[in-house]
Amino acid sequence: MNTVIYKYPLEKSIVHMPKGAQILKIAQQHSPVSKGIFIWALVDPDVAFEPRVFKTLMTGLPYDEDISLLQYIDTLYLYDNTYVLHVFEQINK
Repeated sequence: MNTVIYKYPLEKSIVHMPKGAQILKIAQQHSPVSKGIFIWALVDPDVAFEPRVFKTLMTGLPYDEDISLLQYIDTLYLYDNTYVLHVFEQINK
């Protein structure tokens, strides 16, 4: 097994990653090379990819879908902590 940490942009709710990818962190990055919100994951790049579905919930706003279908991943603090977002992954039950 060849294990490496890769970075994936969280631009849409579906992110394609190698099967079994272990999410380590979700954060905003501002560098000369990369700007945006990214997922860092421990992956085996030699296995097939699968779609992973993410939902972002803002603090204080209602969420009308079944929360039991989501697994908490991380919390993001954006714009000097003006916005706090909570990232969940949709799980299959």
